[in-house]
Amino acid sequence: MKKTYLLALLGTLSFALCACEKVPGDVTYQNVVCPSNIEIHTELQKGLLETDNYMSYLLSHQNEICRYSNSAPIKTVITWKTETDNGAKAKNQTVELSKNQDFAEVMSFKAQNDSAEIYNLEINASYYGRIASKVKSKYFYSDTFTFVTEESGPRNIFVEGVENFRDLGGFKLENDKIYKQGLIYRCAQLNYDKNDDSPLESQPTTLGKDILNKQLGIKTEIDLRKNGQGSFEDDETVGLKSSPAGSSVKYVQTPMNYGGKNIFTQDINKESIQEFFNVLSKEESYPLMFHCVRGTDRTGALAYVVGALCGASQEDLINDYLFSNFANINQTSYLGTNSIDSLKSAIDKCEGEDFSSKTKSYLYSTCEISEETCNKIIDILTD
Repeated sequence: MKKTYLLALLGTLSFALCACEKVPGDVTYQNVVCPSNIEIHTELQKGLLETDNYMSYLLSHQNEICRYSNSAPIKTVITWKTETDNGAKAKNQTVELSKNQDFAEVMSFKAQNDSAEIYNLEINASYYGRIASKVKSKYFYSDTFTFVTEESGPRNIFVEGVENFRDLGGFKLENDKIYKQGLIYRCAQLNYDKNDDSPLESQPTTLGKDILNKQLGIKTEIDLRKNGQGSFEDDETVGLKSSPAGSSVKYVQTPMNYGGKNIFTQDINKESIQEFFNVLSKEESYPLMFHCVRGTDRTGALAYVVGALCGASQEDLINDYLFSNFANINQTSYLGTNSIDSLKSAIDKCEGEDFSSKTKSYLYSTCEISEETCNKIIDILTD
């Protein structure tokens, strides 16, 4: 009798406990709003990319360039309405984006109040998207939505705290190949000393570091700034010995002089330029970023030559170079193409059947960069 009573009591308690446990309710998403065509560039940026006279355009927008942070891409806002059953609360909402329909590789953006800002998408790409929520241990997803991004480069990147950040890739090449995106980036410096009258306050925030590591997956940082060692008396790095992006990023110093002169014809730079191209020739270096102080002169010259090596058009190379005008690079006048024009002229005088092969000849004649090294870089960066 006692045993039967005890079993009945335990059964009642078990039922009571189960009845008190909240069961996750279904989560549904209504009124998802996402543009079918997503633009990357602001109106100010598009103006430069579309003009036939960049000098006139930059001059007419003198008050909007060089001293303001206008180089980041447009952020697109996706909105929706979340509905749940049983009063369950959807937590940890994110927007997941992928170029694969099965969401094998995902970019994730945190949501707040049924909306999320998305950014740093590849250009000329098709994306699949969905909203994800978690209720207890169960995940709920919205129906898949799709969109495409604008075709024109350069692919400018938002890294909070860092100026002048963009992908060298994304352009169609003159040899009918594509300059791959997501492998090689250019930017301004990643550290500065507030007490040392640094010419540029550019340094990643916590979010910026998160973007560099998790979203862009940077493996290598190449620092072109003078480091006070060897023949370089100045130390533009402020004694930096590791990457401000974090311990997982390999930090490589290839210090170079500039001073308004061609970096490739200065003997003091030869060894560093050789090391720069050596790093670029190794697949394990990627994705990588490189920079000087402002990310304009030394960085711009190298970006131009790497792009020329890969077969990018002069128009795209010039547009990428001039895009630095939209960053806060602490200049009082716009950045023109005089240095790039002289570099193009020097390359044009070299032997070769096209500009890419002439660039190989130029790199060998000025810095003894081998054809093998050049070909390895081309193989890695083009498709």
